[in-house]
Amino acid sequence: MVLWNPVIVFLQEFRYCGPMKTDYADSLETGLTFELVGVDATLALGRELGRVLARQASAYGVLCLLFFGELGAGKTTLTRGLVAALPGGENAEVSSPSFTLCNVYPTTPSVLHCDLYRSEFGSLPDEVAEALDADNGLILVEWAERIADEDLPPKRLDIRFRPCNNNRLVTLEPRGEAACSVLRELTQLRGLLSEGGVSAIQVMTKE
Repeated sequence: MVLWNPVIVFLQEFRYCGPMKTDYADSLETGLTFELVGVDATLALGRELGRVLARQASAYGVLCLLFFGELGAGKTTLTRGLVAALPGGENAEVSSPSFTLCNVYPTTPSVLHCDLYRSEFGSLPDEVAEALDADNGLILVEWAERIADEDLPPKRLDIRFRPCNNNRLVTLEPRGEAACSVLRELTQLRGLLSEGGVSAIQVMTKE
């Protein structure tokens, strides 16, 4: 079993951003947190995440990425960078599927991009429910706050956005070995991410 303990690494002066305004404020026991300075940094993090997912797809088959955050937090921007980094991503036109519910992108692995902004809490559309039970590909769901606890897939990567002054904090929380493996590789790449305008503030070490 993989255990994770937080280690604070100050790559720049950390600025206190106040308590989180959501009910998951006290649940952040593990994860990898980045401070993103602008749109380019959000795209850079998405690209590196996409490259890691492309390398690991054959080992794990399917991975659900659930996005939590307010309107305009950067969820679709990060998705755009992620999809662009996948094989075939140059042929994908990434947009927020607020009206269509789900978009499919011709990448390897394939990506199903869902948006629950217009869904009521606990009322999971059948198309999304079936996607969360899939056995292959990448499933990306924006506005995952709308998913009831009993419908959450046990193996997933939670990606939580919150504001920090003029920047954004993005926390990646692993659920299951596949997500933990993704975070381990991202931790090893934190120097490269910093060059792209992404500063790793909190990293996790393996015990």
